[in-house]
Amino acid sequence: MIELDLFPTLVIVKTGFIDFETRNRLLNVKTTMFKHPAVSGNGVSSYQMKYDILTNEKELKYKINRELKNCSIKMGIHEQVIYNTWVNTQHEGSSLKFHQHPRSNISGALYLDVNTGCSPLKFLNPNPHIFMQVNKNNTKYNNEYMNIQPENGTLILFPSWLPHGSEINQTTRKVLSFNSRDNG
Repeated sequence: MIELDLFPTLVIVKTGFIDFETRNRLLNVKTTMFKHPAVSGNGVSSYQMKYDILTNEKELKYKINRELKNCSIKMGIHEQVIYNTWVNTQHEGSSLKFHQHPRSNISGALYLDVNTGCSPLKFLNPNPHIFMQVNKNNTKYNNEYMNIQPENGTLILFPSWLPHGSEINQTTRKVLSFNSRDNG
């Protein structure tokens, strides 16, 4: 018998990716924040600013680009590098609407400030037919979604086309997010 895992989706979770000192430097970066249509409730984003949050973090930017390169190889796509960064701050009662990142191949989230009660990052199964069956129990073949509970300093990389968001937060969270593009 042959069993095939057809069409798997790579998501990389690296806990402890940055240390306390780096997190503190990033938390102290000052940028203008605005309401963003993807953030519901009491939350803001620097997405519209086009300011590179990692301007003064050359070592961290190199480290993330190295992870993007490794992820690119595993996904069988051209080498990726960061092309834009932003910070989202969500407060109690806020949520992140499910969305994708067009014009990017790999997106990432680096968790800077999360506490107990922070809602997980939720990825939706991209198979539109998954809802046509009634499941007896959940397996890797029939999950409608997967949750990843963030921790401070965790980096998550995922295909930009993968729908993701979060449900209502019970606390505040601050996340540095980024998109990638082909290197060259």
